[in-house]
Amino acid sequence: MNEDLFDKYLNDSLSDQEAEELKTLLEDPKVGEEFVKYTFETKLIADMAQRQATIPKKKRVPKKKKHFSKPVFFFLAAAAAVLFFLNTLPQVTIQNKGDFHKEGGSVLSSLRQSSEIFEGDKLTALRDTELSLPDGTVLVFRDGAEVTFQSLGEATHLVLNEGNVHFKVQPQKHDFIISLPDFDIEVVGTEFLVEVNSGFSSVEMIEGEVLIKKEAESFPLSETDVLVQRHGGMHLVGPRENLSYYKWSAWSEMMKESQDTLIYLDMDENFHTHNKSMKAKLISGKYSSGRVKGKKSLENGVIEIRDSAKVDLGDEYTVFAWVNFSESIYYSPIITKGDSALRLQLDDSKIHIGYGENESRSFFTANKLMEPMKWHFVAATVNARSAKLFINGHKVGEEPVKNPILNNTKRIMVGASSGIPSRTFVGRIGEVGLLKKAYSESQISELFELSNFSK
Repeated sequence: MNEDLFDKYLNDSLSDQEAEELKTLLEDPKVGEEFVKYTFETKLIADMAQRQATIPKKKRVPKKKKHFSKPVFFFLAAAAAVLFFLNTLPQVTIQNKGDFHKEGGSVLSSLRQSSEIFEGDKLTALRDTELSLPDGTVLVFRDGAEVTFQSLGEATHLVLNEGNVHFKVQPQKHDFIISLPDFDIEVVGTEFLVEVNSGFSSVEMIEGEVLIKKEAESFPLSETDVLVQRHGGMHLVGPRENLSYYKWSAWSEMMKESQDTLIYLDMDENFHTHNKSMKAKLISGKYSSGRVKGKKSLENGVIEIRDSAKVDLGDEYTVFAWVNFSESIYYSPIITKGDSALRLQLDDSKIHIGYGENESRSFFTANKLMEPMKWHFVAATVNARSAKLFINGHKVGEEPVKNPILNNTKRIMVGASSGIPSRTFVGRIGEVGLLKKAYSESQISELFELSNFSK
């Protein structure tokens, strides 16, 4: 019975009820010991079998003549294979404080902190966590960061495929290299942050020095230096506070170039719509400081997107915005098309979506309260099945769609209701986007992560 639960844990297929059952069982030290032994042996055998398949037949453990019974033979063969691989494949033992997904389906669990890593292994952090290498080097992963252990032993070579990792590298006697999509980082012993996301890479120095290598070029980075790579070019951006500006610019350009974008406003007096014939105009209010140094936001103002009556919402859409409201009031519109065909707003510090039109309109409000005078990422998705609401990348409400999405001939407005213009937003609005697809929950989370520069 316990082994069934252990197997489901390894395959990441536990139901909520089974997860609670396993958690209770593991309070018994004997079951805990059984769990560690079983999961370790199962993953080891699976890893060895997978690796044997990648080795040329001539180098595999040779099969012997049938002098033993099948069980004994298979046991001895498996033991020989394990010894062979352990002796021939470079490996290290890491100390992991959190859960990682290992390519191939297994999970390195914090329930067993010591884990073996082999050349070629790829780890993806399942939450914000860290691991330590034998020399004391510490890697602090943000949730979703993915690293491949390219080579181990005499030289250490890691590849950051995606995400954000904070490296605290101990002084090295051998090469320690970290590869990003466009360049390599050669490390002696230092502390720095590395990020890779959607065509954007950055290195933030904290202390010490690293050597940046790209093709035949190389140059050092030292304390307080920040390097950004985007659109094929490198930029040494100086003080760390300037990095948010570059991250913002990369994200803003990504949204403008996306084929999913119907409308994107960056509030820097540089509006963009997917249809070039639509023009955005400031009707009232003023521009003030934005959520990123050097950028702007719309404060207590209204923007009208002219010729937007022709925008077809289709049968699904995603709408999002960064907002910082000054006070809690009822009916505080963020972006609207008519009074309800598309209406993303705040109601008494709660996010609200309205869709449909006239007698066929529907709307609902999430229960989660937001704090005033702080920046929040709010979003909604609507399709034929459901309407969902999100705050800072997390879903906070969902309900079945009762009526179809209907278009109207109203203009799209930001900061006011295009159906009832006297109703306006109180506070600041940063970026606003309208996409022609209903994004998945993971895509909304990614939008938030890519545009969140306070981390």
